[in-house]
Amino acid sequence: MPFAKGDTPWNKGKKGLQVSWNKGKKMPYKSRPSIRGKPTWCKGKKLPYVSEFNRLTKTGITLSQEHKMKISQSLKGEKNPNWRGGKRMHDKGYIEIKVFDHPFAMKSGYIFEHRLVMEKHLRKHNPNHPALVEIKGIKYLQRKWVVHHNGTKYPMGSFKDKGDNRIENLLLFANDFEHQRFHYLNNLPSPYNLLRKGHGKAKVVPE
Repeated sequence: MPFAKGDTPWNKGKKGLQVSWNKGKKMPYKSRPSIRGKPTWCKGKKLPYVSEFNRLTKTGITLSQEHKMKISQSLKGEKNPNWRGGKRMHDKGYIEIKVFDHPFAMKSGYIFEHRLVMEKHLRKHNPNHPALVEIKGIKYLQRKWVVHHNGTKYPMGSFKDKGDNRIENLLLFANDFEHQRFHYLNNLPSPYNLLRKGHGKAKVVPE
């Protein structure tokens, strides 16, 4: 109840340290008992998932790097309970795929699907293309090369177009400058649209 104007405070005229109102009184509730030395609620029960790393580290055991690597491998990909298929949507509409041990993947391990489609196409149809670099016997699409969605089915720049990763909808440029140049010339009126007439210098993958 709020303190009203004119009310006398409970400690008026009292001096010294005041004793709390509930000292020595038994409360209707009990404080939580200490669990030190007592069995936990899950002892003897089979839980759906308990991390081996947490189980070992909580006991004070120091794990070697080799053991940590084995635990990491045992929870990799589909073995991880948080696995969602390894495919997700970028906030700009691009599709990302989880690829393990890809040299040009992001820190999260994901790489854009349209780059993987172009990479696979070049390996099969043009393995000597300058966009490919060989690493440990496998050829990958270099990071500086840009894959462009051409808008063959959906409006260029739309979310649907960015998710349309058919090889017919993809163009490859040697660098970001050539890619930006393509965008610039593509926005000009048709008489000056040199790239559509085949006179542009942008390096596009031949069909």
